[in-house]
Amino acid sequence: MITVRIETPLHPFQMYIIKHLDRVCDYAGLKKFLQFSSTVVSSPLIALYGDDVILSCTFPPKPNSGKQRVTINWQRNNPSGLGRVIHSYYYQRDQLDLQDEAYRNRTQIFPEEVRKGNASLKLMRVRPEDEGSYTCYVGNEQDHVEHSTDLVVSAPYKEPRLTFDLSSHTDHVLLIFTTSGGYPAAAVRWQNETGSDITGESNTIQSTDRKGLFEIRSEMVVSAVGIVNYTFVLDHGVLQQRITRPVSVASSK
Repeated sequence: MITVRIETPLHPFQMYIIKHLDRVCDYAGLKKFLQFSSTVVSSPLIALYGDDVILSCTFPPKPNSGKQRVTINWQRNNPSGLGRVIHSYYYQRDQLDLQDEAYRNRTQIFPEEVRKGNASLKLMRVRPEDEGSYTCYVGNEQDHVEHSTDLVVSAPYKEPRLTFDLSSHTDHVLLIFTTSGGYPAAAVRWQNETGSDITGESNTIQSTDRKGLFEIRSEMVVSAVGIVNYTFVLDHGVLQQRITRPVSVASSK
């Protein structure tokens, strides 16, 4: 029987080697001697901007696990290169020397829960740039568990504000809807009174503020002859938020 023992704290690169060790051993015909387990979460986790969120990671606790060397490493996955270290825990305490600067003072692991097989991470004050894939690696003398989570950041849009401009148009009105504070970008549509989509006649600009949240300005030039009805529609796919605002334009001419 082959036993793999690591007596020193695991560097993220060492965790990577452990992650792929079963593949290496399989090539050598040795995989049957190793008992590694893996847990994968496919459903994305939605977190609201500014809130705290728990990234779940559990592993089978062993008898007398409090005396074993449990190493926990959370990383932000990077498809094009090495992942970013989010939080490391070994020797029964946090090890944050390699922690990515963007996550300083925003992560927490619960030592009392680790003894019960819970290596979940609390990520505080969620930001748009936190969105992405995270992986938790837990290793001890016997085995290794990998747990992946996709984090989706979202924020609802504020009530749209309507303004209009008559100064530069004859028999037409410039309608302007503005809103902000949402994430990610929304789908904006305009409809005429028959329900037909006239979005192609509008001009919509979506930009981000210093917090990474979106500001939307949508303009539509409409006829001011008689009474005409239009509808502004904003769809936020992640939160299933839909804002529908009918507008009636009436001319006294």
